[in-house]
Amino acid sequence: MAALRRLTPLWMRFILHCCIAGAGLLFALNAHALDRERNLAQLHHTAWTARDGAPSQVRALAQTSDGYLWIGGATGLFRFDGVTFERYDSIGGSQLPSPNVTALLATREGDLWIGFRNGAVACLRDKTLQVYSGKDELPPDIVFGFAQDHDGAIWAGTARGLAVREGKRWKTVGVVQGFPEGERARVLGVDRTGTLWAAGIEKLLFLPRGEQVFRDTGQRLNDAAQIAQDAAGRHWIAETARAVRPLALASSGRVGKDEEIWVGSQAITFDRDGGLWIATVGDGLRRISHPEQPKPASRVEVFTQANGLSSDLLIAALEDREGNLWFGSDKGVDRFRHGDVVPVSIPGGHAGFTLMAGEGGDIWAASFSARPLLQIRGNAVIPHAQVVNIDSAYRDPVGAIWWPGYVGLWRYYQDRFVLMPWPAGVRGGDWFLHTLHGDGNGGLWADIGGHGFKHFRDGKWEDTTPGGYPAGATSAVFEDTQGRVWLSTLPDRLHRIEGGKTHTYTSEQGPQVGRVMAIGGRGPHLWVAGELGLALYHQGRFSKIVAAKNDTLGSISGLVETASGDLWLSDVQGAIRIPAAEVSQVLANPTHPVRYRRFDYLDGLPGAPQMAPTNFTVAEASDGRVWFATDNGLAWIDPNRLHHNPLPPPVYLHAVEVDGRPFLPGALLQLPVGAQQLRIAYAALSLSIPERVRFRYRLEGVDQGWQDAGTRREAIYTNLRPGHYRFRVLAANEDGVWNTQGAAMEIQIPPPFYLTSWFLTLCVLVGAGLLWLIYLRRLRVMEARLQARLAERHLERERIARELHDTLLQGIQSLILRFQAAIEKLPVKEPARIAMEGALERADDVLSEGRDRVQGLRAAAAPVSDFPQALASVGADLMHDAAPNFQMRVEGTQRPLDPLVHDEMFGIGREALINAFNHAQAGTVTLELHYGAKALRLCISDDGRGIATEVLAAGVRPGHWGLAGMRERAARIGATLAFRNGVATGTEVELHVPAKITYSQASGR
Repeated sequence: MAALRRLTPLWMRFILHCCIAGAGLLFALNAHALDRERNLAQLHHTAWTARDGAPSQVRALAQTSDGYLWIGGATGLFRFDGVTFERYDSIGGSQLPSPNVTALLATREGDLWIGFRNGAVACLRDKTLQVYSGKDELPPDIVFGFAQDHDGAIWAGTARGLAVREGKRWKTVGVVQGFPEGERARVLGVDRTGTLWAAGIEKLLFLPRGEQVFRDTGQRLNDAAQIAQDAAGRHWIAETARAVRPLALASSGRVGKDEEIWVGSQAITFDRDGGLWIATVGDGLRRISHPEQPKPASRVEVFTQANGLSSDLLIAALEDREGNLWFGSDKGVDRFRHGDVVPVSIPGGHAGFTLMAGEGGDIWAASFSARPLLQIRGNAVIPHAQVVNIDSAYRDPVGAIWWPGYVGLWRYYQDRFVLMPWPAGVRGGDWFLHTLHGDGNGGLWADIGGHGFKHFRDGKWEDTTPGGYPAGATSAVFEDTQGRVWLSTLPDRLHRIEGGKTHTYTSEQGPQVGRVMAIGGRGPHLWVAGELGLALYHQGRFSKIVAAKNDTLGSISGLVETASGDLWLSDVQGAIRIPAAEVSQVLANPTHPVRYRRFDYLDGLPGAPQMAPTNFTVAEASDGRVWFATDNGLAWIDPNRLHHNPLPPPVYLHAVEVDGRPFLPGALLQLPVGAQQLRIAYAALSLSIPERVRFRYRLEGVDQGWQDAGTRREAIYTNLRPGHYRFRVLAANEDGVWNTQGAAMEIQIPPPFYLTSWFLTLCVLVGAGLLWLIYLRRLRVMEARLQARLAERHLERERIARELHDTLLQGIQSLILRFQAAIEKLPVKEPARIAMEGALERADDVLSEGRDRVQGLRAAAAPVSDFPQALASVGADLMHDAAPNFQMRVEGTQRPLDPLVHDEMFGIGREALINAFNHAQAGTVTLELHYGAKALRLCISDDGRGIATEVLAAGVRPGHWGLAGMRERAARIGATLAFRNGVATGTEVELHVPAKITYSQASGR
């Protein structure tokens, strides 16, 4: 109240026009509430201010069903995902009617209602903003707050009255409904019975569910700001100018003065465990853990700006779905949440802690600085000023705790300290003690500075060196359950002392953890920790412990194996818990990759774990709590009350950028042609520890499997090929609870025109056309070459023909004439003349055949179009000399033949006709010539005696080369030649020549 009275009139006017954070009185979800048994200092608190990007002058808070936290205030509307504050000036292309937000309400349907200082109201639904104003029958003035009743109707309280939205219209509530005309509606709320509560500055009204007219409670208020209902059903009112108090309604009975919390407040809320949180106007935060107990005003906790609060002027309050408490102030936003690590506030100046468990859950914390020994009992820290400069401790079998200090050795037993001075020769500056441990017979061994080991027994110091003890400064000592003493010396030696004998492990034989900093264990096994990790001694051998998931255990300064079987470590990054089940697996298989959980500053650890060379930086108290020493005080963890967040975080695609241009994420993202870089930003709404939210994503069509993104909140792809892709992202909260559905988006990248199907088809057609043109060109070239070769061949044949005619044939003709002249001189009946005349006749035949052959060599080189006539002439000539008749049939359109093909076919046809006329003894010889589109067919048949079967099988007549020559001619032009006997009698010779070979280009090929 003192702070309230100090407020200037300007601040008073500012506060009187601030709104409540919303009226969600029953935000019940299956998440843990904050532990009411812990004080505010033991909760994890975070403050965001302008330097963190947070808005200032916050007036309203709301969490929509998608998990986002919405913050409204004089500086605008913001959305928070736990990591980033986003300011909204427009939504979906619609401009906000004002940057000054005064009220927020998240509905059960997922809508967000926004009230503004200028009297406008907006509804955000499915990324679309709908704005309402006075013309929609809303009272035209500042909007103080909203409420949604059990029937789904939205109520709006303004500076000039109350309005309700029924269906799609706003309706002003007035005198007919029992609400005073133009009365300021500062407070709106709906309780668990469905009753709507509304209050102005002085009057409190209520509307039971199902009724139409408000009733007056008769309560007189002093500038009410919010109403809330506790777990017992009582209604509490927050008043800016008076107090926070339960209402004396007929259902709740009389209220005593000791139930009023005399502090001005704009916002109150009950957490899900029933604790009352009060956001005060200038006096910071108040909490009453058990408001249901008598005299709650006497049990108020205080948390102010001096404790780290963003400001003492708090205006809005909200409990989110995970049980965290949020507060809006004039300078930023605050959050209180559970932390598994509970920090303990201790006086300053302490450093280099040594921890030792006491009785009844007590913990002792000594310091090697000149600060007193601390006894922590519950929440009380009790100093023992006479015991200072402690760097080691030992608990003997009877339960006494020994503390080596500056002036001597202190023994604490049964709540009493007794001092044992140091032995003679040990000066005050020599007190530094490396180790302290028992001798197994009720005495102690102390390694004192540069004096070595000293023995203490029955109240006396003995200048005796223990048998078998190694020389050198010790860094850790432990006596196991078998009475063996394990002792480490610098730099990295470990010694086992048993029965007066010492076994020293070298670097290769030992734990291989560097300088040993802690030794401990239960049962027959032993744990050794050092600067290079952790090792297990079990069944006579050391094994280095390997962490799972390619993690590493760093420098470890302390360890304790608890009664439950858990192994707790203090390493350079935080406190580590290895569960008992993992310990059992390691004992069974030392190579087992151990899984563990690390606790750090996000869990409440007040500083970095202590790495100073003391023997005990971790201790288990008798109540099961595990204590840790840090460079900023002490902290404890209760293994039996570890928090688990069961809520998988909602996952959303936050933003998309293509080559630096923003795109709205949606079900289908159509990228521009030629997109080079795709950046997808995503978010997961877990507001407890968003820093530990983990992601994995996959672009189907590119990624073979899920990509582990860790805590990174964006995915970047470059040079994606055109096509259809599907992007998926999953997230897990801080406890590894995965949202396996996640968020997804289809992505379509259109191809450039040169990769489209029509363009590729066109390219194929053009390519095929080019190949066809190339093919035709090649044919022309080959034909030209063939014609040239053929012309060359014909020229050579003509030359040969001329040479034969001019030399051989003319010479033979001359010889014949000379022989003829000689014969004429012989008598007619002379036998010699008769023989010579026969020889001359044979010579004439040879000469005639030679002329025919020479004439064949002079065949034309041009394409031949009279092929049928040539064959007909052969048949006609043969028919004059032989008996068979000759018939010829030509089918199809006659076309010119390639000269080379013509020559070979003519040769085959002439040879077949000669054979038929001279050897077949046939009555008729028939020639059929068929000009087809695919082939030229030549068939010569007779009705003679046929060809002998053995000749057909062999394909040649012994001593004759006609058939073989015909086959050779057919092979040269790629034709098919067949010989067969007729069905009745006779022979048939059939020749097939492909059209592409037969017909000349001039015929239109």
